Amino acid sequence: MPMTDYQLANSVAYALRTITVTDPSSPTEGANFNAAEHKVAHSGLMGSILARGEMRDEKSPDAQLELGQKTIAAQKGVCTHLAAAVAHRLIKLGMAGSKIEIMTTNKGHGYGHTFVAINRTGDPANIDSWGDECILVDIWWANQHFSSDSLPTGKAPANFGQGAFLLRDNGHFKSYLANFGNAMGVVTKFN
Repeated sequence: MPMTDYQLANSVAYALRTITVTDPSSPTEGANFNAAEHKVAHSGLMGSILARGEMRDEKSPDAQLELGQKTIAAQKGVCTHLAAAVAHRLIKLGMAGSKIEIMTTNKGHGYGHTFVAINRTGDPANIDSWGDECILVDIWWANQHFSSDSLPTGKAPANFGQGAFLLRDNGHFKSYLANFGNAMGVVTKFN
């Protein structure tokens, strides 16, 4: 019996939760985060892709899939890298027939967040229009809020899975996204 999109998204999120989050608010990095080193690491991941001249746009599906592959190999990254890793793995495992999008929020001044939406409908800037079957995959968020240190079982609550959830079932993440207002948009589409 084939897996549903939701089951596949959860298995991908679970498998990729081992990637180290490099972020100033991360419980795994915290005070050890170095913004200059992060910029160099991101430039290294994307720069090696773009320098070959094969891809001119870092937001293109091919560039994002390669960034995802490199993130999985490096086993570290920020939300942008983790979203690319999720998209890469979903496409590799056969979810290419579903609507997969890398989404971003941005309030300016470099403050934002990136995650994956599957089967989203409606206006990207209006989370209430995304539909009941919208699946979100956000390993960065899962690692921030449901680390193995914070839960006795090392597992996220049932309505969260391991980093993938139906938007309708997760009021915490919906509230988090609401903080960005209408500053949400699609970075890359894979459909």
